[in-house]
Amino acid sequence: MWAQQEAMVACTQLGFLGGWTIDVKTPASTFASQCVSDFDCSWPERNLQNCLGSKVVTDCTNSSLPAGVHCYSSFSVHLMGGAAPNAGRVEVQYDDTWASVCYELHSTSGQWSFDNALVVCRELGFPGTMFAGQGGMGQGNRKASLYDYKCRYAYPSLRECLPRPPIILPSQYQGPSCGPGSSGLGNEAVTVCSVPGYIGCFKTKSNTKETSHELYLDNQSMTVRKCRNHCRGLGLQLACLYDGNMCLCRETVADYVNFRDENCNFECTGQELETCGSSNAISVYNGKYK
Repeated sequence: MWAQQEAMVACTQLGFLGGWTIDVKTPASTFASQCVSDFDCSWPERNLQNCLGSKVVTDCTNSSLPAGVHCYSSFSVHLMGGAAPNAGRVEVQYDDTWASVCYELHSTSGQWSFDNALVVCRELGFPGTMFAGQGGMGQGNRKASLYDYKCRYAYPSLRECLPRPPIILPSQYQGPSCGPGSSGLGNEAVTVCSVPGYIGCFKTKSNTKETSHELYLDNQSMTVRKCRNHCRGLGLQLACLYDGNMCLCRETVADYVNFRDENCNFECTGQELETCGSSNAISVYNGKYK
């Protein structure tokens, strides 16, 4: 087998940041008399030799095609088209080529996941992630696009998430950057990262929330800033938001339990690009930020 994970291992072993599989039309016998097959890599393996269980060596036949890779030596990612630096459609650069990252492939698979968005936010230096979505923040590069990222929670960079090789469209193409999506908003992958001062998503051990009058604010147009201002006025360190419109001020979260960011998935009633916890989770922010 020769797939994306094998190409990534081969390129990193050669000293590049990563790479893609490519089709090679010339028979393997043109290059060598013997061929090795049956690679099975598990990324982040760094040595292609470790991917050969049985080390199958055979004579190359005229019908055998060699495995091919295109390696890249530089990579960057940014968010574009959003109302603030922490929000936008995801675009990546491999060497000199910018490409749009697409939410889904053929409207059915390869969806842009919360873990993908989390890796992007971490790579860009934000403290967490609020949303992973589809479209609505403009079109990206019409000529190149990428699909099917599969990030794991702990990956340090989007480049390690092994997408399909980039789709390069003809120069005369004038359609949308990622083709039609299922949402009606476009098919670009969109990410909203947590604002500075975000501490994390938590749940209380008892699954209850205090409602002491002076520490508690119910506002139907709640934003993170409103909650922070309220708590700062009370001289308390932490602004804790839940249910989309509830603000609780505290000094510590020592009695709370860590939750993954995607569990805090209610938009704040006063700002759709911010999260204010959920029905069973609390978004916690440092109140010193404006």
